[in-house]
Amino acid sequence: MKRRELLTGLASGAAALALASRLGAQNATSGARPNILWLTIEDTSAHEFGCYGNPHAKTPVLDA
Repeated sequence: MKRRELLTGLASGAAALALASRLGAQNATSGARPNILWLTIEDTSAHEFGCYGNPHAKTPVLDA
């Protein structure tokens, strides 16, 4: 693993945790839970999505 990839991953994780804690603090008073979905996809490149020209992959939400 390259140093840049490691630092990028750590920064992304820290930002996600900060955002989640911020949303959790706001919703703690209202009793609602935050709506967060974290997806991690490995070994996927941009040409595998329909929004980037793959005729076989149907990704209507990403294409919008």
